[in-house]
Amino acid sequence: MALADFTAAELQDITAGLLDFHIRGKAKVQNDEKRPFYKAMRANQKKFPGGKGLITGPVATDDDNGFTGYSGDDEVDYDNPTGLKRWAYPWYELHDGISITYTELKHAGVTVTEEGAGRSTSGKVGSAAVILTNLLDEKMARFTARRERSLNLLFYRDGTQSAKVFPGLRAMVRDNPTVGIIGGIDSATNTWWRNRARTVASGGAIATSTTNLTGIRTLQREVRQLRRFGGMPNIALAGSLALEKLEDEVQAKGAYTDTGWAKDIELSMGDLMIRGVGKVQYDPTLDGEGLDSRMYILDSRHIYPMCMEGEDMKRFAPARPENRYTMYEAVTWTGTVVADCLNCHGVYDFT
Repeated sequence: MALADFTAAELQDITAGLLDFHIRGKAKVQNDEKRPFYKAMRANQKKFPGGKGLITGPVATDDDNGFTGYSGDDEVDYDNPTGLKRWAYPWYELHDGISITYTELKHAGVTVTEEGAGRSTSGKVGSAAVILTNLLDEKMARFTARRERSLNLLFYRDGTQSAKVFPGLRAMVRDNPTVGIIGGIDSATNTWWRNRARTVASGGAIATSTTNLTGIRTLQREVRQLRRFGGMPNIALAGSLALEKLEDEVQAKGAYTDTGWAKDIELSMGDLMIRGVGKVQYDPTLDGEGLDSRMYILDSRHIYPMCMEGEDMKRFAPARPENRYTMYEAVTWTGTVVADCLNCHGVYDFT
């Protein structure tokens, strides 16, 4: 029976006498994307105890000739090795905070009890009958997701958005690696202090082809070069269009099945893999940053966050001012991103 079949009086009775059915529990956030680069960076995070303002480390090159031939009493050379340099990255302080009014918490059935500078929260008696979603838990869960999302963006971006945030991946694994000073070392004059790049900015974007399989062949060559100086790339991240272009090449090689046409045929293909590197992971952040045709291949041993000891997601609960009934929560993170070797990382644009 449709609502149109009821009289106005019957509808009024239904409205007054019945409740809608409400599903309880945490809200499903609709725009929280996966963050594989963030996950990899946080898993490889290192610590430092403090310092004046910089984190530094040594790098060196050796261009001496080494062995030379001699016979009898020929004069021989003795070289004094040089070429030692130090990279240096400043550390930064990050803050994220939220506020919740006591009025909001009262509506949500939560009581705030203050004891001096401290405070505690508790549910009101009988509040479970009216609460559909725990407002305090909900806000704190979204606070956690928000700081992960924002730190993920900082890990990716080049730091130009603010002088008070660290430069991330795009400042170190650059679209055009032949220019720029990274960690205090000039890439223009030190060719060993450069990542690999086949990008629009470097003039060498990869034009994929289902005939020549250019994308697949180029990546095979690039992985060899990323390993040339001892690199062990183990992370491959790609935007959606980069994956589609490579999938087109893989599918053009041919799809094989031992079931023939008599049985169901799988519509999708498996994840793309790079031998020795692993699965090519789709990172939605690249799409969001306008880099959906891009891939990064990285060695996680040589690009990682460094966080000050005791300052990793440090929580604060500031006392409220005397003239505001508001609860405050804050988290800080102190550190930076370090790249101590660049020739083991690569960035690739596909056209």
